Amino acid sequence: MNISMKKQSFFIIVIALAIGLHGGESITRGKALYDTVCFACHGKKLEGAAGPNLKDFEWLHGASREQIISSIKKGFPEKGMVAFGALYNEQQIADLANYVLSRQEGVRSMEYKIYHNVTMDSGIDWKGKRADKQGQSLPPTISLTLPEVDQFAMKFEGELLIPKDLVGNYQVRGVIRQKRGFELFVDGKKVDLSLMKGGRFQGAVELTAGNHHLEVFYIKDFRDGTLLLDLYGKTHIPLAAQSYQKSKTSSLIVKANDSYLISRKRIAELPAGAIVVNHKDQISYAIDPKTASINAIWQGKSLDIGPNIYARGQQTAKLLGEHLFPYKKDLKLLINGQVPQLRFKGYEKAAKPR
Repeated sequence: MNISMKKQSFFIIVIALAIGLHGGESITRGKALYDTVCFACHGKKLEGAAGPNLKDFEWLHGASREQIISSIKKGFPEKGMVAFGALYNEQQIADLANYVLSRQEGVRSMEYKIYHNVTMDSGIDWKGKRADKQGQSLPPTISLTLPEVDQFAMKFEGELLIPKDLVGNYQVRGVIRQKRGFELFVDGKKVDLSLMKGGRFQGAVELTAGNHHLEVFYIKDFRDGTLLLDLYGKTHIPLAAQSYQKSKTSSLIVKANDSYLISRKRIAELPAGAIVVNHKDQISYAIDPKTASINAIWQGKSLDIGPNIYARGQQTAKLLGEHLFPYKKDLKLLINGQVPQLRFKGYEKAAKPR
């Protein structure tokens, strides 16, 4: 569920309050707790895994500090998230919420204005001319498909959030099928865009921590309304609607690299709560702790968790590689002839997971 315009504006204010009033100590404590408890389901960088992404604009159960605290306390047992209010105190849960708020990134509160019958020759007084139509762009991206007339101009205004860990130089890259009539401003400063062949363009911008004011001015000068617009640096932030849709269809392959990787995801055709162990991207197996049985063994790549992340947890991760025995069969684990009772205790971030 996309958050409303009021909630988005309130959310931006809350981020500033969380960083300014609660300070770095609370955020540091929250990070330590997140790295111990939450990363297994929401990703090491809050990018999402079995649970949703926690740093973008989409929030299923509310984006305010109070709503996040409530979600942590009550949990969502039907989706595999326990009620952490029974495990941690008020301060610890508040620290977690402050850490999540401090890591928000990307565009929020993108508003658009459409001006009819504006051409490159006629020009436009962006401040003085009254918009024929205006509203909020959901998702908060730049979309040139909103106008219902053939000739128009558009203005977009939004907030760009950059957390401290993502500060640095960014490349603006994109594609647009016209050589004029498109301008990008960050904090009131025009970004110099160099045009290349095939309608491609690129530029550079330095982004500090905090909220940045984003503006785009566009006058239609070409029949094709294609627009790709992305920021590339310490993270990837899609700014245009077509870029955003392209990013959501991507896959995300988890890799063990030089060690073992233990994952607990929602996986197609495997029991809920199954734990996947992958060894150096050579062989993987899935074990069901409830029955102490191995449900799948396969060679090659481990998991594609992209469908789970980009569908906000509504789709399951996919097994990859070559399967060594059919689904719906399993290998029982016996100790002294008895099936043991296994219990999932949690994860720890260490060189040798256990």
